[in-house]
Amino acid sequence: MARRTIRRTDLTDDLDGGSASATVEFGYDGSTYEIDLNDANAAAFADTMALYVGHARKVHRARRHNPQRGGRHDLTAVRSWAAENGYTVAARGRVPAEVLAAYTAAH
Repeated sequence: MARRTIRRTDLTDDLDGGSASATVEFGYDGSTYEIDLNDANAAAFADTMALYVGHARKVHRARRHNPQRGGRHDLTAVRSWAAENGYTVAARGRVPAEVLAAYTAAH
């Protein structure tokens, strides 16, 4: 006898508690959200968002800057400075936050 295992995820509409057909992901005010919606609620959401998206500018963000992780530092210069100032830093990979903080404070 053959056996077949089927894994299924049932979604519940976050607005009305019924069965949902899709998970919708969206962003607002710097945060990303997702909501499970049925077809009618997903269409209403899309219609409402279309008004705002139609008047908005799309923003392309490659990577957020975090000065504590070296986002805008010349890491070759940081490694050189670290070696001259008694820090041990690998030639590749992340530069430790304490080294970046010390480098930033010195410059």
